[in-house]
Amino acid sequence: MAGTKFEGKKIIAVNENVASMASSNIIGKLVYYTVGETIVEEKRVTQIMRECGLNEDVLGKKHTSTQAFKKATYAVQTGRIVRKGKGKNKNVEDIFRIRIFDNRKEDDGAKIVREIKKENILKKVNKFEYLGNFIYDKTTDKMEYNLALEKIKDLDYDLKASCDEAMERFEAEKGGLNRDRLANLLDAYMARELEGTRVQIHGKLWFIPIYKNEELIKMENFVEAIAKENKRDGLVEILSIPIMEEKKYVERYSREFYVMAEAELRIYQNKITELMKNPSTRASTMDAWIQKAREFLDKKERYEELFKRSFEEMQDDTEILCRQLRELEIRRQKKEADAI
Repeated sequence: MAGTKFEGKKIIAVNENVASMASSNIIGKLVYYTVGETIVEEKRVTQIMRECGLNEDVLGKKHTSTQAFKKATYAVQTGRIVRKGKGKNKNVEDIFRIRIFDNRKEDDGAKIVREIKKENILKKVNKFEYLGNFIYDKTTDKMEYNLALEKIKDLDYDLKASCDEAMERFEAEKGGLNRDRLANLLDAYMARELEGTRVQIHGKLWFIPIYKNEELIKMENFVEAIAKENKRDGLVEILSIPIMEEKKYVERYSREFYVMAEAELRIYQNKITELMKNPSTRASTMDAWIQKAREFLDKKERYEELFKRSFEEMQDDTEILCRQLRELEIRRQKKEADAI
């Protein structure tokens, strides 16, 4: 099996067995990954991707401070909290939740306010009590909170500690890769770079064809490095299992690919139809979708070769897509000529 070497900060994929695997009866690998609570500095993520030889385009847009603010403050919310009364009221229970609500924007949108409220859980209608607010200032890129001290003194819950934790989370979130973004990155890489097929039984399972084994090793190196850089205690790991060329496996994963490919095919057909109906479509937009559709058609051919079968059921739709592509390319060339 392929190994990994770490020399300082340089990560080298060692893959002595790719040739023998490609010539064996292994059709691909079943890849499972899990992502727990994660924060890794974004600059470090980009550096690791470069060291591992991964395409940085799948990283997506940088996490904005506004998103970080909402993520950090949302974490202050709680489930049901039960507090026993004291003294004469010791048999009375106080059942409540801490909730966060979007409130308003101030200073012409330069400040975003989120309110902290206590939701008193009653038998008929729950009541809400204002406890304070969080404020994010876009101009200074700072977050602060204010608590109504007279409201929280008898709360019997350390709301201040929770708010302080939100402040720390905000600073980490706005400059880092969190769990959701890492999961999105891995999914994007599995689909686009590794030409994988999501196995529908479990959302974290992917079938990766054997001809992408070297690229998969780079992804495994990346996940291992990210796990070491994680500033939180969530589990981040990736496992791959070789799949042999047996009838049941070929049928299973060719069926999974067909379902995925049929849905993807519809997306390209609809998008290209939309582009052709819109005379103001830019040439660069046409180029992007032409490239995506071409990559999809190439991937279909490679999967057909891998499974040694033709996906004849989608042949008519594939031919329609090819005709659409030719027409879109003609329009794109005409638009380019008109611009000269």
